Amino acid sequence: MTTPRSLGKILAPLSMQTHTSWMMLGFALMLAACTIQSTDTTNGDTSNGSTNGTAEQPGEGKSSTESPAPAEAADSVPGKLAGRTWTWVTSAGAHALTFASDGKYTSDVLLNGHPGESCGTEYFTQYAGTASFKEGSLTLRAPQGKRTKSDSCSNKTLSEEVIEGQEQRYGWRLADEGTGEEALVLSDDEGIERNYYPD
Repeated sequence: MTTPRSLGKILAPLSMQTHTSWMMLGFALMLAACTIQSTDTTNGDTSNGSTNGTAEQPGEGKSSTESPAPAEAADSVPGKLAGRTWTWVTSAGAHALTFASDGKYTSDVLLNGHPGESCGTEYFTQYAGTASFKEGSLTLRAPQGKRTKSDSCSNKTLSEEVIEGQEQRYGWRLADEGTGEEALVLSDDEGIERNYYPD
């Protein structure tokens, strides 16, 4: 399972090399990426969120080799995705998705609240639920989530809360972005793509 500390290690070199303005933009885009379309599973209310731009993505560039989503039985997790953690990283956060062969998933989001500093406030949000893959579309449903606020300087947890469940929808495909490593490419309703790489 992904932890705030493991995602923090991914972000550490980035936070020292980027300017504050880019980090704040990344922070905002990461938050938007995790609320592309969320549904309160208790009362059916739906609210849409979207990004107003694109974020720098790992391996950004034109795809040299693209493969459409493999034809598999509806709702099954494709073999190449199962049992692996796929991570998208920005200058101020990271989003990790782990899929199990039985259709379950976990979503871990780390948001860096201390741009330009070596340590400070961080927010870690985790959802666990079911993943449904159907002909190039992915739906993630979680009955509830957990949000933790911590201070990375003192390694102390400042607060924890249970949050409402959500439903997120993406387009998905596997592609080699010229890195020699296949990426899980997720796209939102506006067609903005983000590349998730296996750990």
